[in-house]
Amino acid sequence: MADAEKALGNEQFKAGNFPKAIEHFSKAINLEANHVLYSNRSACYCSLRQYQEALDDAQKCIEMKGDWGKGYGRKGAALHGLGRFDQAVAAYEKGLDVEPGLAMLTKGLEDAKRESEKATPGGMGGIGNVFAAPDVISKIASNPQTASFLADPTFMMKINELQRNPNSISNHLSDPRIMQVMGMLMGVNIQTPDTMGDAFGGASAPPSEPPKKKEPEPEPEVELTRSLAAKKTRAQGCGRSHRRSSRGGGGSSIRSAQGAALSQRVRRQRVRGLMTTIRFIGPDLPADIKVTVELSWTISQLKDAALSQWPAGACAPPTKEQLRVIHIGRFLTDEKHLKDFRLPEGDTTAMHLIIKAQDTAKPDAPSSGDEKTPKCTCLIC
Repeated sequence: MADAEKALGNEQFKAGNFPKAIEHFSKAINLEANHVLYSNRSACYCSLRQYQEALDDAQKCIEMKGDWGKGYGRKGAALHGLGRFDQAVAAYEKGLDVEPGLAMLTKGLEDAKRESEKATPGGMGGIGNVFAAPDVISKIASNPQTASFLADPTFMMKINELQRNPNSISNHLSDPRIMQVMGMLMGVNIQTPDTMGDAFGGASAPPSEPPKKKEPEPEPEVELTRSLAAKKTRAQGCGRSHRRSSRGGGGSSIRSAQGAALSQRVRRQRVRGLMTTIRFIGPDLPADIKVTVELSWTISQLKDAALSQWPAGACAPPTKEQLRVIHIGRFLTDEKHLKDFRLPEGDTTAMHLIIKAQDTAKPDAPSSGDEKTPKCTCLIC
């Protein structure tokens, strides 16, 4: 019975449904607790950014089996999420004493040390830290002067790299879009939209227009929700009432501001619906790979994005033809689009990425609890 709940939890984790996976792992723990179940549930809590719960489960895992390196990896990941980088370093180092060379420990130790160093004032990494916040993409999308940048795959690759390694900011300062986004995130005007248009020939982002005095026309191609339409009706009624009571041009200015705010909300809804985040896991990867892409992309474009984020310092990346993407037990062909699989908009979906040349016809099964012969170093296996 406990094994059945554990298997269901593993399936939900691979599908990216972390709350449901927690339910199954909790049922299995109530039936027959063991260190693997606490480890897997800790990974789920980490994926949901519930780091204190993840730390509690990691500690229980270590208490039950103190000679299992992966338990210390779970503890280090939870402490990292809590911002306690020095303690995370200590947890990873303890794990390496128990199980030297375990990939998840060496990678976690490297990341924790880097974050600990960035916490020290000074250096370019301190500037790049503005890209490490989890809501960077939503902030870019909600700003009308930067939202259009998200349609460019090369820009998204740069943002993904900066999220993984803020110290790489010095490599991207020549891109005016990065400078403008950084200023927006810091709350300062580093570069104006006009100078950006000059640098990119006016193609990457439309130049800002002076405020129009007449009421902006509605956008017919956008289907407004009932709630949004009701707000627009109230805004127009307010504008007409003010126009009747005012002899000057103040009513027109109010309508213009209300129309601009409405258009901004619509654009924000349109842009946010295009994006999703894919988290690649698997036994062939030196570390997990996370990319934020458009739902209109093909699997072929998704592979290009994964290769662009291949961890630095790892072995040479494979060719695009060698990569195989697996989602819910199915191999995805290159010509398919992400939108065909009904992925959640603005959320994170876990997929397996394997390398054909290494004779991995299908992904390894989730962890069975046999710590002596681990086959996969992804979070759940």
